[in-house]
Amino acid sequence: MPASKPALWIATAAGVSIACVSPPDGAARVEASLAERVDVAATASAPPLGELQDENALVALALRNNAGFRASLAELGIAEAEWLRAGGLPPVSFSMLFPLGSKQLEYAAKFPVDVIWLRPRRVAAAKRDWEATAERVVQHGLDVVRAVRVACAERAAAGERFAVSKRGAELAFAEFTEKRFRAGAVAENAVAAARVRAAAVSDRAEQEQARMRAAEARLAELTGAARAAPEGCRPRLDAPSQLPSPDALVEQALAARPDLRAAELTLEAAAQRAGLARREIFQLIAVFDANGSGANFEAGPGIELPIPLDGARAARRAADAKLEQAGAGYQAALAAAAREVREAHASASAAASSLNAWQSERMPQLAAWKRRAAAAFETGGIDRGALLEAEIAHDSGTLAATDARFAWRRAHAELERAVGGQIGGAPVVRAPVTTPPANAVSR
Repeated sequence: MPASKPALWIATAAGVSIACVSPPDGAARVEASLAERVDVAATASAPPLGELQDENALVALALRNNAGFRASLAELGIAEAEWLRAGGLPPVSFSMLFPLGSKQLEYAAKFPVDVIWLRPRRVAAAKRDWEATAERVVQHGLDVVRAVRVACAERAAAGERFAVSKRGAELAFAEFTEKRFRAGAVAENAVAAARVRAAAVSDRAEQEQARMRAAEARLAELTGAARAAPEGCRPRLDAPSQLPSPDALVEQALAARPDLRAAELTLEAAAQRAGLARREIFQLIAVFDANGSGANFEAGPGIELPIPLDGARAARRAADAKLEQAGAGYQAALAAAAREVREAHASASAAASSLNAWQSERMPQLAAWKRRAAAAFETGGIDRGALLEAEIAHDSGTLAATDARFAWRRAHAELERAVGGQIGGAPVVRAPVTTPPANAVSR
């Protein structure tokens, strides 16, 4: 017996060292990945609400405060616990039978030793699950970023449209037309048309004010702010003359999208577990049994081998079904990613073309018309009605350009979300995976 104690201590120390697992900092990994993808400062350094100046600051605040995103971050803790559980050792079972009459004292210790060689595969599968969870959290963060950018763009567009609607050019034109009608210069239907146009502009002003409040409420919810976000949702960028090709963006999405990486890791974890299901059919248990005392003391090792009569068919079938499900899910994610990129690219291309046309051609022409009308009115070449018509045309163009700018900002946010990062930016470097690939798992 004394000679067996060192061996027992050595076995115990080896078991404890095998069971040690140290998952990395999941929150830091998610934060670094998001900062790399959306070019936003670290969430911990997001400025307070009163100091926000552009939508990037709002994005940083949302990634720090958004309740839904924080809930998804908590999923990393659950996956980490599963990783630790996979690396842990099962308890030693100790039993004792007390003497009664001529029966001797008997006790036994049992430990499932098969866990020692199955543990690396279990840890590998759990680690892949943790990595898949981290990628899904990053995807959730990208969804939050997209929502903030769209809400910010809508807030800015509604503010611009409200300012245009409040200028009162249509109302002034209606009053001017009514004066001309009293002087007998125009027909009554011209007055009615001018009044309808003025009423429509007045209604539009109220609608835009409501849209401003709705966008501010969405931004307050997304950023976790107690009050509405400020008006400083300035645009981040102008529309480019040409976007990268859809094929190039699809290629970028397939390499960078975190939800695709999550589906891939889930598939690899399912392959690991399908292999484990076949190795776990037989369980080998080491037994140390002792009985008696004094000169009648007896002790010795042994093994226990439970034999499942059905070959663990249910466990193997469940593992195979999950593997099939993960494979189909991965293929579906690939197809959905390609479709989303192509749809977002089509919308962004159309929006960019429209915005460029308004900024480079149409608005300069309307501004020139307005300047010429103002100069002609000063010299008496035209009456006030002609000047108001030029101002109304310029305001209508401003509204159209604002709509085009909002369409571009929304489409650009959707396209960035579809490709999994900045368009045409540096490729996202995936976190290294140290577990063996799925095709290396023998089943």
